[in-house]
Amino acid sequence: MKISSFNQSELTYYVNIGVQAVSTIPELEVAMAEVGLSLEKVKVGNVLSEDVLNWQTKQEETLSNASKAKRHLNQAREAIDSIYTKHRIAARFVYREDEDMLKKLQLQGNRKKRYPDWLDQVQQFYKHLDAEVLKPIGILPKEVTEVKKLIAQLTELQVVRLDSRRQAQQTTEIRQKAVLKLRQWYRHFMSTAELACQDNPQLLEAMGVVVPSK
Repeated sequence: MKISSFNQSELTYYVNIGVQAVSTIPELEVAMAEVGLSLEKVKVGNVLSEDVLNWQTKQEETLSNASKAKRHLNQAREAIDSIYTKHRIAARFVYREDEDMLKKLQLQGNRKKRYPDWLDQVQQFYKHLDAEVLKPIGILPKEVTEVKKLIAQLTELQVVRLDSRRQAQQTTEIRQKAVLKLRQWYRHFMSTAELACQDNPQLLEAMGVVVPSK
C-alpha cells in the first residue's frame, strides 16, 4: 500500500476500515496494544477522518459562496455597463461640441476593461453627468439615479466577493492540513500494525491490506 498516493476518499476509507478492524477483532486489538497503540489511540483515526470530511464540507460551502458572490458582482457590472453604454452614446452626442465636458465624462478615450479602471471611468462619468441634459433624447433623470444606486452597491458586492474568496482559500488550506495530519497518522498506524502482526500477517487483511499467500 502506497499511502502517499492515496487520494482523500481512499485515505479516509482505509483509515476507517483499519480502526473498525482493531475495534471489532479482539486478537488485533491485543496485538496493537502490545506495541503501544491502545484502542483509545487507534480511535483517534476516526476523529481525524471526521475532521477531514467536515472541512471538506466547509470548503465546498465557501467555494459555492465565492462563486455566487462573483456571479452577483458580474451581474451587477453587466447591468450597469449596459445602461452606461447607452448613456455614453447619448452624452457624446449631446456634448459633441463641448471639449471640456467630453474630457470630464471621459468620452474621448477608449472604454476601460480592467475592473478598477472601468469602475473609476463609470464613477467619473456619472459624477459629472447632468441627467437633465439627456431628457430631450428620451433618457429620464430617474434612469440615471437608478444606475447610480447600482454603482454604489458595487463596493459592497466586491467586499463580499473578496471575503468569500478569502474564506474559500482558508478552508481549502485547513482541509489540506487535516488531510496531511490524517495521512501521517495512518502511516504510523500501519507501521505499528505491521509490527504487531508480524507473527500473524493475515490479520492485516482485516485492515484492507492484501497479504501474499505463502
